[in-house]
Amino acid sequence: SYAQAVSPRMTLTELQRQAEIKGVHLIGTGGFTHPLHFKAIETELEAAEPGLFKIKNSVSKVRFMLTAEVSNIFYGKTRQEKRIHTLLLAPSLEIVRKLNQELSRWGHLEEDGRPTFRRHVKDLIRFTRELHPDILPIPAHAWTPWYSLFGSNYGFNSIEECFEEETPYIHAIETGMDCDPAMIQRVSQLDNITCVSFSDAHSPERIGREA
Repeated sequence: SYAQAVSPRMTLTELQRQAEIKGVHLIGTGGFTHPLHFKAIETELEAAEPGLFKIKNSVSKVRFMLTAEVSNIFYGKTRQEKRIHTLLLAPSLEIVRKLNQELSRWGHLEEDGRPTFRRHVKDLIRFTRELHPDILPIPAHAWTPWYSLFGSNYGFNSIEECFEEETPYIHAIETGMDCDPAMIQRVSQLDNITCVSFSDAHSPERIGREA
């Protein structure tokens, strides 16, 4: 709820309520880089299964995964400005605390729930894998025209062009609302990449829309 263009109703309890309505059993917390949202995560959630969390004292089947989305703005090899969003999935609160502490040196985390870093996205991939191998970075909404891997504005023509020497550490991409399975199957460079699709909900009612 601290990210730009996101409803203030996107709280953890409301996420759970809407997930139950939609029949969704696994949902991202979103925004763990923001100090106030991370405080809510620490306060309102408790460990469930390994790597998963639930609302404290809740009997709900809904589980939360620790997730965030960050933005990188930088200049590529062609000296053109590039912009890309990346999802970060983390397995524990301890790892997120350490991650946030280090990322606070990259930019002001409290300014936006989707913080912007003026550094090459390959630096983000290298940094997260060196911090902890279980942090999973996923290029977000890969075909969205803005802020994406293959976007028509600020995007790239290939995974290698974007991530350069860090390409082997990209194991998955998120399709986004601008893509469907038929499109993915036409891109041979994705044959060995896991494609995932999330709702990218900016308001509670949008949860599960990609299903």
